[in-house]
Amino acid sequence: MCILMKEDSLVLEHIKSGDSILMRYQKEDERYPTEYMETQIRHITKDTSGKFEGHVLIGLMLLKGEHTIPIPPDNHSGQSDSS
Repeated sequence: MCILMKEDSLVLEHIKSGDSILMRYQKEDERYPTEYMETQIRHITKDTSGKFEGHVLIGLMLLKGEHTIPIPPDNHSGQSDSS
């Protein structure tokens, strides 16, 4: 799972690959309450394709919660972590 963030966002000064943070998730059906789940930042990758120019993709992995999703390590060339 990924989120898209502007590359000049102040948030990027406070996170790095490998960090674990508590994130709030909203289900599609608004009748269900939001859920907080421990989430690991897997990678922070600058877009090089131009499709999302001026943005970074932040890869996420749910660590705890109802739907823990294992994601294999990111070994794709051309991706770099922002530290």
